[in-house]
Amino acid sequence: MVNRKWGKLAAAIAAMMLLTVALTGCSMADAGYFSLVKEMSELKSCNVSGDYTLEINPDFFSYSDEKSKPVKIYMTYTGSSLVAKDELYSDVKIRWGVNDSKKPYEFSLIMAGDSMYMPVDDCVDLIYEVLKISGDYSEKMCGAVKSALEDELAGHDYIDIMDFYDTDMGGLSAMGVGVTPYSAMPFSVAYDKSMEIYELFIGSFTKMFYNLDSGLVKKDGNAYTLEITPENGLAFADKFVEYVGKNKKAIYKEVIVLLKGLEKAYSGVEMMEEALGEIVAEAVDDEQGFYDMVDFLVEEYKDLSEFDKDAAVLAMKGSRIKSTLSKSGNAYTSTLDVQFTFKGEKVFSLKGSDTTTVGTVEKTAVTAENPIGLQGFILATEKADRVANPAKSMEIWWWNGAQSSWTSVDINRVEGRGWDYMERYMENGSMYLPMRQVCEWFGEEVEWDNDAKIAYIVRGGEKTEMTGNLDYKTLFVKVRDFEKLGYTVDYEYDSDYGEHTVTIWAN
Repeated sequence: MVNRKWGKLAAAIAAMMLLTVALTGCSMADAGYFSLVKEMSELKSCNVSGDYTLEINPDFFSYSDEKSKPVKIYMTYTGSSLVAKDELYSDVKIRWGVNDSKKPYEFSLIMAGDSMYMPVDDCVDLIYEVLKISGDYSEKMCGAVKSALEDELAGHDYIDIMDFYDTDMGGLSAMGVGVTPYSAMPFSVAYDKSMEIYELFIGSFTKMFYNLDSGLVKKDGNAYTLEITPENGLAFADKFVEYVGKNKKAIYKEVIVLLKGLEKAYSGVEMMEEALGEIVAEAVDDEQGFYDMVDFLVEEYKDLSEFDKDAAVLAMKGSRIKSTLSKSGNAYTSTLDVQFTFKGEKVFSLKGSDTTTVGTVEKTAVTAENPIGLQGFILATEKADRVANPAKSMEIWWWNGAQSSWTSVDINRVEGRGWDYMERYMENGSMYLPMRQVCEWFGEEVEWDNDAKIAYIVRGGEKTEMTGNLDYKTLFVKVRDFEKLGYTVDYEYDSDYGEHTVTIWAN
């Protein structure tokens, strides 16, 4: 039986090996491609430009019998990047368009100090165009959402993408949710740490697979091309599994070196240091468990029939990932050609190229007045969507004997439908629901008086008081109390199926 301690790491280790081994094999082509990739990742000052086209087949994701035209998204970008001591800077302008509109839209990404900014106006325009592309809303509704979002973001000129836990808008850190290990670090320090970890992985995997030729990289002049197809991907998988089975002892030694390196790299980072310490201790004490895990995975792969392998290749026939990388003087050029096909139907493709040129970067001062964090922007977007496209009614239903206090909610909106999960409970024969969650779906403005512990619904300056039971930070009110807002509340019970349904209708 496979040791469970190693079983927890098996999937992650296998995935990282498969992704990295193509770049760390021993063939000259593998080594050349990897060397250029590594060179580019270490550039300190450069200018970049690129041009890409993404084509999506919407019919593949739809259950409708109606045929749609492919959606083409065009994108070009230009910019510069600077990595200096304790400082990162980049300024990239991206132009994009959809189908016949080519590239009429533009947004910027600016990294300065420890933050990355995107102008609010650019983000609002991006949300508006994405809504139109999705086809879920009419053009009129897309415009209504855009207008509501502009109102929500009035007074903010930038979104600080690196500030995910924005407490001003009720972010996660304000609710006591733990933050990511690097969230308290300056971004430049986190970048250096990430590069250190990147070097650890590359160094370890290079040693693990020194004698494995991936067969996926070809050299043509000064260019290296990595190409993966269902056919050569299967051949590589066969070769990879055989190699791992024969070299498990050498791989185990490098896995231990890698884990110890990660433990050292994360020294002083809460949670990560402790977790890695436990993993390293268990891994060192259980060498045989690693071998058992490898043997188990190898046998599982060998048990796959040739028919199953051929069927998988046939289903993916026509798919490919092709990446070409070359260097001329101080310029690196890469091209990408990705296509995913399933059972003869094209799902999507991504084609394009970019150029990175080593050169001097002139920094532009960034003055970001009153930025809003990413979490705040997400919450504002959700609120704008509900204000512009509110619920007309919602159905909350559950069955007799349901153990969970959470229940499904079907929401009939002005345009389309929505779904949610909602906590409920019974007290003295009355059902209580979370007031804010219900009211915000109906597009209401909710105001909370923390001193009095009272919630209000605000309409045109007039306030309607909503009282109930406060559970931590959630106010639960009786279902019938929503009638104070002019809503209609209906209750039905289906005795045949033991199903309860509460329907709330907007006024």
